[in-house]
Amino acid sequence: MGVCCQGCLCAPKLFGKNANRIDGSNQCLMCTAYSFMPYCSACFLHLPRRRAIRAAFNLEEHPNDILVICCCDPCANCQEKREMDLRGTYIVLALLFKYVSSFFSTRRSRYACSYHQTTSIRHTMIHSNKKRQ
Repeated sequence: MGVCCQGCLCAPKLFGKNANRIDGSNQCLMCTAYSFMPYCSACFLHLPRRRAIRAAFNLEEHPNDILVICCCDPCANCQEKREMDLRGTYIVLALLFKYVSSFFSTRRSRYACSYHQTTSIRHTMIHSNKKRQ
């Protein structure tokens, strides 16, 4: 079944699948919660997950996510499903990779900085000792 058909005919199920791929939520629980919430209240379930996709893939928010979710929630579900299928990954893993790589890059730059500072201090001390002798 196509993504648009799933979004229009069975939006809660698609939302549950997406939520599971985004943050590992229980698919059945998300599907049930989504089904029993009034239309605009579903924004509270949907918005954090949509923002997690944006954070994981560095996507800009255009148009406003709240408008998209409140005006056409099935379309928002379809967009998210297509984006995840296109990227071929689970959002949790993408965010974890992004966090770990940024952590190591900052540690690497700190180490390089402290290494160069230590080297320049040693160099200064060696030259000052030679001048004294």
